[in-house]
Amino acid sequence: MRDDYLAVESGGVLFRFYLDPEYPSVLHIYARHGMDIADALELFFDTEPRWNERHHRFENQIGDRVLYWAWKRLNEEVIVITCFERE
Repeated sequence: MRDDYLAVESGGVLFRFYLDPEYPSVLHIYARHGMDIADALELFFDTEPRWNERHHRFENQIGDRVLYWAWKRLNEEVIVITCFERE
C-alpha cells in the first residue's frame, strides 16, 4: 500500500493527495498541473460527479478545471487521482 500522500480532512471526508514520484516533497497535482488542494476540494464539493465507466473513476468539472477521483472507503475517504486544467 502506498504511503506517499498527504491526508486532508474536509467536510467529514478524508482526502488522499499523492506526492509526485519525481518531486517527493510536492503534491502530484501541483508538480504536474499547478493545481492545489483548494482547487480539488472546490471541484469535489461544488460540482456533481460523473462516473467514467471506462476508467472506473469519478470526474468533476468546473469550466476547464477537472478532478479525477475514486472512493477508497465509500463516503469516508477519497483518493485524488489528479486535478488539472484543460488547455
